[in-house]
Amino acid sequence: MKKIYDGVQRFCAAHPRFGISNLMRVIVAGNVAVYVLMLLTQSNDVNALNFLTFNLHALLRGEVWRLVTFVFVPAYSSPFSLLISLYFYYWIGSTLERQWGTAKFNLYYFSGMLLTVLGAVLASLITGNYYLTVAGTNYVNLSMFFAFAVLFPNAQVLLFFIIPVKMKWLAYLDGALFAFDIISAVGQHNWGGVVLPIVALLNFAVFIWPEVHYLRQRTQYQASRKTVQFRQAQQQQARQQAQQGYHHKCAVCGKTYTVWDDDRLSHVSYPEQTVTSISVSDNGNYPWVYNADLDRFESSNQNQDKTSSTTSFAFTLSAPTVLRFGYGVSSENGYDKLTITLAADGGSTETLADAVSGEKSGSIKKQLAAGSYTLTLSYVKDDASKGGSDMAYVSVLTLAGMARVIVENTTFPKAEGAVWEGTLADTWIELTGESTMMGCVVEALDGHTVVGAESNYISSIDNLKAFDGGTMSGWMGTLNDWFTNFGFGEFTVAKGTLCAGDEIRIMYTRTVEDLGGSFGSTDTRLKALTFSAGKLTPSFSGDSFTYTLTVPEGTTSLLVTPTAANKNYQVRAYLGTQATGREYSRTSLIPIANGSVITVVCADDSWPTMNETSDGKRTYTINVVYGEVKSDDAGVASVKVAGVEAAAGTAENSYSVTLPAGTEGTADSFEITLSDRKATLTGPAKGEDGVWTFTVTAEDGTAVTYSVTVTVKEAKTIHATISMQAENMFIMVPTRVEVSSDLAERYGYADDVTDGVSALDVLVKYHELTFGEDFTKDSKSDYLVVSNGTITTVNGEKTSAFSFAVNGEFPCDKNGEYNTQYGYTGYTISQTPVAENGTVEFFFYQDTSMYMDYYTWFTDTDGNRLDTFTVQAGTDFTLGMDGYMYAYGGGLKPEDRVTHGAALDPEDIQICTVGEDGTLTPVEGKVIGENGQVTLSFAAAGSYVLSAMGDEFTNIFSPWLPVTVTAAPKSNDAGVSSITVAGFKAVAGANNSYTVTVPYGTVVKTGSFVIVTRHPRATVSALTNTRNIWSFTVTAEDGVTTAVYTVTVNTAALPEPITPGVDNKKPASKPEVKLPFTDVSTSDWFYDDVVYAYENGLFSGTSDTTFSPNASMTRAMLVTVLWRSAGSPNEGTNGFTDVPADQWYTQAVAWAAQNGIVNGVGSNKFDPDAKITREQLAAVLYRYAGKVGMDVTARADLKLFPDAGSVSAYATDALSWCVANGIVNGTLEHGTAYLDPQGSATRAQVATLMSRYLKLTEA
Repeated sequence: MKKIYDGVQRFCAAHPRFGISNLMRVIVAGNVAVYVLMLLTQSNDVNALNFLTFNLHALLRGEVWRLVTFVFVPAYSSPFSLLISLYFYYWIGSTLERQWGTAKFNLYYFSGMLLTVLGAVLASLITGNYYLTVAGTNYVNLSMFFAFAVLFPNAQVLLFFIIPVKMKWLAYLDGALFAFDIISAVGQHNWGGVVLPIVALLNFAVFIWPEVHYLRQRTQYQASRKTVQFRQAQQQQARQQAQQGYHHKCAVCGKTYTVWDDDRLSHVSYPEQTVTSISVSDNGNYPWVYNADLDRFESSNQNQDKTSSTTSFAFTLSAPTVLRFGYGVSSENGYDKLTITLAADGGSTETLADAVSGEKSGSIKKQLAAGSYTLTLSYVKDDASKGGSDMAYVSVLTLAGMARVIVENTTFPKAEGAVWEGTLADTWIELTGESTMMGCVVEALDGHTVVGAESNYISSIDNLKAFDGGTMSGWMGTLNDWFTNFGFGEFTVAKGTLCAGDEIRIMYTRTVEDLGGSFGSTDTRLKALTFSAGKLTPSFSGDSFTYTLTVPEGTTSLLVTPTAANKNYQVRAYLGTQATGREYSRTSLIPIANGSVITVVCADDSWPTMNETSDGKRTYTINVVYGEVKSDDAGVASVKVAGVEAAAGTAENSYSVTLPAGTEGTADSFEITLSDRKATLTGPAKGEDGVWTFTVTAEDGTAVTYSVTVTVKEAKTIHATISMQAENMFIMVPTRVEVSSDLAERYGYADDVTDGVSALDVLVKYHELTFGEDFTKDSKSDYLVVSNGTITTVNGEKTSAFSFAVNGEFPCDKNGEYNTQYGYTGYTISQTPVAENGTVEFFFYQDTSMYMDYYTWFTDTDGNRLDTFTVQAGTDFTLGMDGYMYAYGGGLKPEDRVTHGAALDPEDIQICTVGEDGTLTPVEGKVIGENGQVTLSFAAAGSYVLSAMGDEFTNIFSPWLPVTVTAAPKSNDAGVSSITVAGFKAVAGANNSYTVTVPYGTVVKTGSFVIVTRHPRATVSALTNTRNIWSFTVTAEDGVTTAVYTVTVNTAALPEPITPGVDNKKPASKPEVKLPFTDVSTSDWFYDDVVYAYENGLFSGTSDTTFSPNASMTRAMLVTVLWRSAGSPNEGTNGFTDVPADQWYTQAVAWAAQNGIVNGVGSNKFDPDAKITREQLAAVLYRYAGKVGMDVTARADLKLFPDAGSVSAYATDALSWCVANGIVNGTLEHGTAYLDPQGSATRAQVATLMSRYLKLTEA
């Protein structure tokens, strides 16, 4: 069981956020919701609760929701009963969650649910009743109730809203009823009624039994014999004081207090434990008197011949005390003055109230240290001739006692899981008649979180809880170094068990022995006995009981600090003997003189203790004498080397220290603190073996030599990537470097990462790379200044607007709690480790006033962060962007970025490329849209870097995304789409063969061939000719795939000779079409195309009888032809100043401009009469084809034409497409085809190209 409990503790320590915060709120809300559902369905045939309760039969049918929903079934049908029940268990559960933490309470509750289900299943299997039903959380609530009663047994509830009952009594009653039910079930052989409740409450045994055992140890003394004796002793002491007539007698002078030498002292309130003497004297014309009716000291000064009244109160304090009083003046004429001063013995005089006159009053509260003081009240009449009723008064003159409170954790270090360590409070608290030991602790911890004080058992201080450090760990306390036998609330001023000068020490302990107490030990000796001055002879031993303490001449007081070997036994110090002397607390100065006797007693039989037996009372006697005292203390308080604390070695008087890499151990780097300031130090010096030594000589000449072994860690080297950026620029692009762990130290910077490379090491490396030899240890402050981890100068610039990230996260995200002003306060640059292959990004803020820039990164479409990206050339890809605000002083943990409104809205972020020099160049038109994404592509293969700039409302740290653009796969297409020879298209045959017939007399050369490959990047070899069979090879883009083609060129037969006198006319090869044009003959090469254009209404003549085939085509003519081919649509608006409204081409120009087929020539002009070149014609057809949705991807290799180099860049794609589709075949000159791109296009050529184009669209 203990192992399970320890496992639970470890799990909760490692996962403090596990579970549902405020779980009981969820349970209560669920019960209320189900209760409402029950009310809504109670009139229906089906009861909703039947679907929520748990039984094995339903579970085996697959109704798994019942494993959870049964907890929401209300325990009562009465709304009043249900309300009371839910409130009661919400209160219990919430208190347990605050006590244990969310993780442990959730485990407790969920384990109760699980065990309830398990118990029901076992009971069903044992009894065979699979319908055994569990509804509600009766057993879970009972388990919670028992746990609460164990932890807070004295918490009270009002039974029936009237009777106050402690939780422990209700728990006993519930336990008895629970046991009765079990016994009854056994007697009735109702084994289900036995198994289910026992199993259901097993979580109480696992979670609470170790705590029960621990609390039992802590409270076992409640009924002990020693406790009873202590109470009796208290009563006897009170009776003795009443019989003596005084509270105490001074052991030095024998003076008693209560039998007053001056009755006025009986009206001064003070603690006898710390006020060792008090007296009153009069120094003026007459004394201040006590007015019993008004309970105050007064000086009426109504006698005109007495001009002053002065009274002084002298007192000696053995411990810190609070002086408190009120004062006032009532004078008719305003000539009287009240002055109140406080003089410290051997020190200065302080005026508390000065020259107070008229109708004035005030109050004084002042804390005084131990020592002797004189309080003087002086009332002076400046003008004795003035009459009037004048009076000064001082009321409620009080010396209030104080108790010292220390709260500390010295046993559970943060390295082992504690949330804090060290001393949390060490202060003095004023005591009143209502003060308790617990109240003093709570007051000392004002501003801190204390849990359990109200129940007289502190379970948590500033989230350091009981059991965090182990099964026996928790908060325990001592009073005057004694482990108290009651709770802190039982020690009070009213009972006389809490007194002025007491020391209260609250400690986090992991065992009782940590406190110094032991239940198993009966040792009543002292472990130590120290004095604030003097030399003890012989040296102290717990087995020696008589000593001489030699103190310097004139010593008047001592602080005595005894420590018991077992703090379960009280230790008390007396001036004089125990029987006749006065007791002093461990914080009080004991007044001494030459010959004084101090008695220290441990474990008097009448004093309380938690141990039943002891080795008997021990009495130590110390005789005080004046004499010369020379200390023999040659001890060392601490040794530091280069700021690193040295640890004590195993050998006597030896130390060892390990320094960070790059740190040098020199004599000047040693900081040695001696335990006695009168001792002297010699050294340190380094021996031949490398071990340092130094000698401490005590005041009396005693000398001790110490050794210090200094080890310097070897430097570690890692590889890291550094970048540095300012506004819209990378000062250093991400660069992979090698960094040593001692780099910062070599330049004299303080580095907190002692076992590896820090971000500071990386920043120093950046400055080495940037400034080279100019950056040295002597000149470093000109370039980089880091103080306590804060950067004030970097890159040679003084700035506070600078930060850094490691591996994409800000170091402040790594620890700490969220602060609404400063975010998360975490590691500084000198505290941040960097591992192998880490990335460190340095930033200058753009927002230098609020420091509210966003840290950003690119994402894929699913929101996943991208560090690199690979894409194929010419392929679109989509990126998103994410980020969060990094505000001044701290960032936001990932889980809190949305909660605190610091998530980046990436809309309107400009996408950029990064140049080799780190400059950002915006990618035109590429801005992240409303959907938080942007689509891009790269035309060519290569390596690129993408980044971004913020807009006017958003400052960002520019992201860095390397993009690798790969080339598209190379085609293996070695096919041919068309071949023309001297302008005549070849016909494809089998096996890559082609045939073409050219007119008689045509000279066919290499330049006569126009070969169009199916893939534009396929290449064609040189042609060879064997007996008019031409051959060539096409090599695909991949350079591997090839195909060999043949073209058989046939020549048409010679024309038959003409026989005179004989009609040699043959039927026309082309049917006669009645064209009205006398300048177009059927034998013309363009005849068919002119007929096609004329029949389709594309062209009309230049007159009724002429076509003018060789006339140049104008811009107006061309758009008119295109307009007619589109059906002469009536759309568009003429916006050109040189196109009149009533011309035959006006509507055509308006249509072409609106559809983007043609543009103006500038200055809002169209230039309708300008001639069209052949490449302009091709461009217009290409553009028009794209507008009407034709496929314009086909390309031909223009290099087959000798004049391909003269084609303008804008027309290259257009002419390539036209050649690939047979629209343009070139013009023949001496058997060679030329593109003639700058040649004017004639009307015949346009008719031909339009005919071919329209036939292509028809196909």
